[in-house]
Amino acid sequence: MLHKKRKQIQQVIFLLLTLLSVLAQTNVVQAVSLNLFGTTTATNNSQTSPNALFLNRVNVHVTFLIEGKNGISAGVITTGDKYAILEAPTEMVGYIQPNGNATVQTTVTVPLSQSPLQLILPTITSVISLIVNSPLVSTQNKTAVNQALSELRSETFGAQNLTLAIVPRSSTQYGVAISQGLLPILTTTLKNRIQNLLTIVQALPLIGTVLGTLLSPFVTALSQFITSLNSPTSDNSKNLVAASILGNTSVSLPFLLSSPKLTQDLTANFKGGFIQTDQSTIQLGPTTGTTPVYFSAGALTWQTTSLPTHLNFGQHLIQTQQDEHLVATNNNQVTTGSISITDTRTVVKNWQIKVQQLSPWQNGTNQLTSQLQISTADLTTTFPITGITSTANQMVPLSIGTQQTLLKLNGVTDPGQVQLAINQFSLAVPKESLKTKGTYQTMVEWLLSDTP
Repeated sequence: MLHKKRKQIQQVIFLLLTLLSVLAQTNVVQAVSLNLFGTTTATNNSQTSPNALFLNRVNVHVTFLIEGKNGISAGVITTGDKYAILEAPTEMVGYIQPNGNATVQTTVTVPLSQSPLQLILPTITSVISLIVNSPLVSTQNKTAVNQALSELRSETFGAQNLTLAIVPRSSTQYGVAISQGLLPILTTTLKNRIQNLLTIVQALPLIGTVLGTLLSPFVTALSQFITSLNSPTSDNSKNLVAASILGNTSVSLPFLLSSPKLTQDLTANFKGGFIQTDQSTIQLGPTTGTTPVYFSAGALTWQTTSLPTHLNFGQHLIQTQQDEHLVATNNNQVTTGSISITDTRTVVKNWQIKVQQLSPWQNGTNQLTSQLQISTADLTTTFPITGITSTANQMVPLSIGTQQTLLKLNGVTDPGQVQLAINQFSLAVPKESLKTKGTYQTMVEWLLSDTP
């Protein structure tokens, strides 16, 4: 009997020395970046399409969803932090901002072969084996110890719902630190499992026995391991999270998007992915999802239908006694019109509306000396009035071959509308003009010039 006890004492001392040696080791793994999933998709709820584009939108709520499936296997990477990454195209710099926290849904396992617990697990199982084989420990207590050991060895850390900040990593890249969210959960779970085993062991009625005395260093070692997990910067804490493997994972990222300044329509392709790395700069690999948001550059639109296509100054007797002032009519109503422009572009706008008479009033080979006049009315606009020059409430005489500027917009960025009303079109015919029987005609040209 004495010989048997001596053999047990020797085994315990050997195992404790092994434990202390293992705790002093530090793993060093070369820096690496890795896509966490074989399949990654990205979607958004902007409800835009090639036929339904965002136009002059400001702070639109858009949520991006990144989903990963077919996670990497154990042992591929054992260092670094896990991130969900959303990458915006360069055209969106300054026009996108986070709108709250991201929501992460995932499941987590930690392969025992990669867990920092593996370093001391042989010691744990050997000491526990010594306990369960001891005739001094009851069957009930042996069962409790085995259950606690089984729980400690479990690779499953359950389903997790995390709420994490969206952090800009560059002008175009936004990251969600999944490892940061997992760290307190995984370390707490592992601490609780170790503590549960310690509590059961410490409750064993072994005080005063040789076995009770030999368990004291074992308890101290496990307590030290728990203490290391209390520090988020300890090797054990970092390695635990680094070794974790994510099951199917989804990350929802809310943002505010505004229309960028464009000269042409934009398909803004956003990329999403899951990366594990210990490098400061993250580059999305080939396994990424892409989701578009469609933006319109806007348009410069002239509603030419608001201008008359024909001007009829009627029939008149030839006379040379007095000057004539003829007014264009249609169905006995004075012919009116308007210059109506809509410009939804967000670029700096510089355009003019000009008008000119192209040729003299012609009746065969005969010409009529006269002057065509346009009488404008009020100007209404949503553009800044300081950026508009117009001939509102003026009479504008036309000269053959000379352009007259009726309306000009200069240096305005905001989209808007403008309308210049025309009260009438008149024709001044001097009494001394040579007149011949027949119909006189000419042509008027309206020109929209989009130039500085």
